Amino acid sequence: MWDGRDAAGARLPDGAYRASFGATSVNGSARPASVAVRIDTVRPSLTGFRVTPSVISPNGDHFADVARVAFGVSERCTLGLTVRDAKGTVVRTVAPVSATPGSKHLTWDGKVSSGGALARAADGAYDVVVRALDTAGNHSTAQAT
Repeated sequence: MWDGRDAAGARLPDGAYRASFGATSVNGSARPASVAVRIDTVRPSLTGFRVTPSVISPNGDHFADVARVAFGVSERCTLGLTVRDAKGTVVRTVAPVSATPGSKHLTWDGKVSSGGALARAADGAYDVVVRALDTAGNHSTAQAT
């Protein structure tokens, strides 16, 4: 296993590298090999985070029934949307989606998980949290109430 450090033990900067290694059998036969490796320690950034409208009324009248969560993302990643009530309890998790860099939006339909089904959210304040996770495991979050 390689930990992203050079021979002197210094961490290498983010970028593309080629790792070379080899093995020698008991009869002296050598097999060199190499593999492409990418070091990525930078979190994806979420910018311009906003939720509109700030007050929704998910009563099915097609007026302000959903909250649109808009933001920019800096790199290819997986996006997740979580909704928490005023006590901080997660009341809804929307299935993650893959995203490329650029302007994005996710939607919360004003429903919460309730006994394995979805139900209309009770009146009150809710936090909407977006999490971006890149392929290296770096993540960022942004939230609004």
